[in-house]
Amino acid sequence: MITDSDRSRLQTGFKQATRAVNLGKVQKLIIALDSDDKVREPLVSAAGEKGIEIVTVPTMEELGKLCEIEVGASCAVILK
Repeated sequence: MITDSDRSRLQTGFKQATRAVNLGKVQKLIIALDSDDKVREPLVSAAGEKGIEIVTVPTMEELGKLCEIEVGASCAVILK
């Protein structure tokens, strides 16, 4: 899901992801299904409107591990 070449273009966190999506700089949005609706719904909606690929993972803990961070993550983006 996250390749080695994607790692250099990976950003985690709601604020960074929202900013990048709104600026049209995102190739892929990765979002945890157990993240808060206030985080998930606006990001998924904005990404859908811009035609950004959306990938889901079951938990924030799993997304944190995918991003190689020690805490859970609600969302992450891979920049263009």
